[in-house]
This record gives sequence, structure tokens and C-alpha cells, in this order.
Amino acid sequence: MPAAPASLGALARGTRFGSYEIVRPIGGGGMGSVYEALHVGLGKRVALKTLHAGLTSDRECVERFLREGRASARLRHPNVVDVTDVGVHDGVPFLVMELLEGDSLADILEREGPLSPARALELLLPVASTLAMAHAQGVLHRDLKPDNVFVARSNVGPPIPKLLDFGISKVAGESTGVTGSGEVLGTPYYMSPEQTRGVRQVTAKSDQYALAVVLYECLTGARPFEGANVVQVLAAINAKPIPPPRGYVPALPTALEDVILKAMSREPEQRFDSVGSFATALLAFSDETTRRQWQPVFAGGLDAAPQRTARAPSPLDETAVVRALDGPTLPDRRHDLARRWPLLVAGALLGGALVIAAAWAVAVRVGDDDAEDEPTVRPERTVPTRPVPPPPLVVPARTGDPASAAASPASSGAVSPSSPCLPPECGETGRPPSERGASPAPSSRTKQRRIPREPVAPPSSSPSSEPRMGRNGAPIVR
Repeated sequence: MPAAPASLGALARGTRFGSYEIVRPIGGGGMGSVYEALHVGLGKRVALKTLHAGLTSDRECVERFLREGRASARLRHPNVVDVTDVGVHDGVPFLVMELLEGDSLADILEREGPLSPARALELLLPVASTLAMAHAQGVLHRDLKPDNVFVARSNVGPPIPKLLDFGISKVAGESTGVTGSGEVLGTPYYMSPEQTRGVRQVTAKSDQYALAVVLYECLTGARPFEGANVVQVLAAINAKPIPPPRGYVPALPTALEDVILKAMSREPEQRFDSVGSFATALLAFSDETTRRQWQPVFAGGLDAAPQRTARAPSPLDETAVVRALDGPTLPDRRHDLARRWPLLVAGALLGGALVIAAAWAVAVRVGDDDAEDEPTVRPERTVPTRPVPPPPLVVPARTGDPASAAASPASSGAVSPSSPCLPPECGETGRPPSERGASPAPSSRTKQRRIPREPVAPPSSSPSSEPRMGRNGAPIVR
């Protein structure tokens, strides 16, 4: 952008403007100046646009400046410059926008010259999408020109075209639509005929005309109407025939030339119904990547009065382009149903199969759950019992048996403390045989308790003066 003229009262570097600090001027025009500024609290770089001091006394001008700034802030679109703040500081209206880095479309045309159709549509179809969205929200641009299309550099992808200055062209209040008071900054070259005639209530088709003129200039490198002054330019727009674009570039497709001339018709009724319809007709001449990106957008109907548009034809289908020029048509629903019924039948069969499979899975799962709920009868565990061994049998010693007399002391009878002696013939009872009577014969089935005996020490050869004591504390008498 050109530097802001010093006569417009440019703000000096370091000037505090509300919450912002001026860094440097970056652009300007007949309406105001644009500065790079820094938000003091956030440390964020922004673009600050102010209305010229000579226009601040015009109440209507100030109100329209602020109203259009608020309208721009409502537009949420990736190809619209983002407006973050609007207000008045010390009597000066201002707008705060995102700071863009790149080139305007005017700078690109001056540097590269005429563009190919694919390159031109890559830059202008996003602008057409922005206009369609703005028209749907009741906002008209009224000042579309290459200077207001900014191609911003991006760190994550290709450059992004941005549409600037919504509604600023009418701020000066000139009936001719000139953007500044008494100044012409190139806008008359892109005015529609109804706008040059002083018609205040311009429509969305005026923006369509201006977009067609910008595309004309991108493809040919020239504007359709020239003149030595504003009066000659406005007269040519209303009276002279439009020079065919192929007169500058013979290699342009004839169908593309017809699309441009239709959008530039002098009578608004002869143009496309909307910017979206115009863009749909242009899709046929874009590259494959651009067509895939923007065809769903324009088919969705972003215009103020959404309409069904014909499908974007292929680049070689000129018959489809002619149909698009004649206007959008409604598709035959019977043909659509005939094409879609195999898909509907296949979908119904697939859905039925899924339902049957789901029911079978549920039935199997329920059967498994019932089987798990039945009690399990387990056999009782038999614990083997340990056999009790029979008690040992005690056989009484027989009288006069030398083998019994020679037995170990453990088999001899117990010593009774009341017995005066224990001769061998007394036996186990401690009584002589004459007092005992006949002993019953031992039986193998009779259980007898075996009483442990204290061992009796063998006789010692040497007599001892002290008697030996038994288990119960009684002396043992030999």
C-alpha cells in the first residue's frame, strides 16, 4: 500500500492512541490512514485505521464509518480481514484489524502482468465466496477493486486472499460513488452503470459487476473502460460497448469470455442471479485443486436468496457452460430416484442382515447365561478313616517256668508298697497260688491294659548299706 500522505495529519511514531501505540504508517487513501500499532496490554501487533480529520465533523460520515466497521466485525470468514475493535478516541473514529503481510492484487498485476485463468480464479473465487456470505448477511461491499484484495502470506500453507474495506466507498457521501471527497482513486473504473447514475440503493449485483471487471483486468492486464477524467470514464461505462477480452488475449476460451460479459451486462436483470451463480460458472475454468475446494461451497447456497445451481461442468464441457449462462435449473427428482434405488435396496438388505446377526448373538449370549445359572451337584468327598491298631496282649507268666523267671525285669510284676516281699511264686498279683485260685485262660479277644513297669536292677555282688528306692518311693527289698 502507498504511504499515508503527510497532509492528512498522520500520527507520529510512539503516539499513544487509546490502548494502542503507533509504530509506523503503512497505508492510506482519501478516506483515512492505516498504521501498524501495538496493543500495549497484550503486546499484539495490529492494523489501526483512522478517519481523516477533515471528515470527523461530518456526523453522517462518522456514523457510517463506525456502522460499516461493526458490519465487518460480524463477518466470520477466512477470506475477510478480522476486525477486533471499533470506536472513537479524542473525536477520531478508528477500526482495529488484523495485521496482514503480503501484497495487494494491484501490486501483483503490476509485477506479473496478465494472469492465466487458473491463477486468476485461484485468487478471485475466495473473494466471490466472501461476497456471497456478506450478501447473505445484508452487507454490500460497494468498493471492490484490486487494491482492496490483499493476498496475505501464510506460515502454514499457500497465500490467502483477503477482502478489505467493506462499505468504505460510500462514506464520503458522494452520489457518484467516489471514495473520497472530490478525489478519484481508481474506484470509478469498477463501478456498475446503475451506481454511476447516482442510484443510492445499489444491490448485490453491483458487487457482481465489479468482481467481473476485476477478473477482466486480471486476464487481460487492462480495464474495460478508460478516460482522461472521471466524467469520460462514467460516460463510457454507460454508453460504450464492452471490449471483448479475447481482443487482448485471443487464447482465452470463448465460453469464459461469455461468462464475463454476462456478469458485466449494463442491466442488472441480465446478469447472473447472484455472485454464487457467477462463481459456479467460473469453476469450469479453474484447476482441479481449486474446483474441489470451492465447488461444495457454492453448491451450499451462501447467497442472500439461496438457489439450486447447476453442477460445475468440466473444463471441456462448453455446453454445460451455456446452460449455466441461461440460469440454474432444478434437477429431475425421478432421475435421481432411478439412480439411487439400487443403493437403497442394498442398504436395506445390509441393515436386515445386521439386525438378524445381532438377534442371533443376543440369543446365544442369553443361553450361555442360563447355563451358568444352574447349580452344579458335586459328589461328596469320602475321607478315609485311620484303622485303630489292637492293643498289645499281655500273657501272664507261668509258675515254675524257667524261661519266665529269666525274663527281663520289665515283664515282672509291679512292686506293691504294702507287700512285705515279692517272691517269684507270687506272680503278677502279688499273692501266693493258694490264695489266687485258678486263673482264667487268657483270651485273644480280651483287651488288657498294659501297665509299664519300673525296671528292677540286677542283684549286686557287693551289699549296699542303703536300700534302692522304687518308682513310688518305697524301698525295694530283695
